[in-house]
Amino acid sequence: MLSRVGHLMSIQSVSVATPQWIQEVLNSYHTDPVAHTLLQSLAITSPDDKGYSLENGVIKYKQHTWVGQNSALGTKVIAALHASPIGGHSGSLPITKSNTYFIGRV
Repeated sequence: MLSRVGHLMSIQSVSVATPQWIQEVLNSYHTDPVAHTLLQSLAITSPDDKGYSLENGVIKYKQHTWVGQNSALGTKVIAALHASPIGGHSGSLPITKSNTYFIGRV
């Protein structure tokens, strides 16, 4: 009898957690002239031959989130990643790999 109601137990929706700083990165693109140029170019061809791509509105450079030259936002993103048990460490291990790319900070 249970096999007849199996469809009632199926997943109807999926939710995805998105860090708050991602939305701030997206908002920063509105005032960044380089981001405007990249967004226009990537709307036509993504990925491009320089390593840039567009993923859900987020500019990526070689698979890393592109932040641009907003130093205050860059500091905020670093702090968020550093404090995250997933993206950084929980106080005992250093960050060894970043998934974020900052223009002018390599």
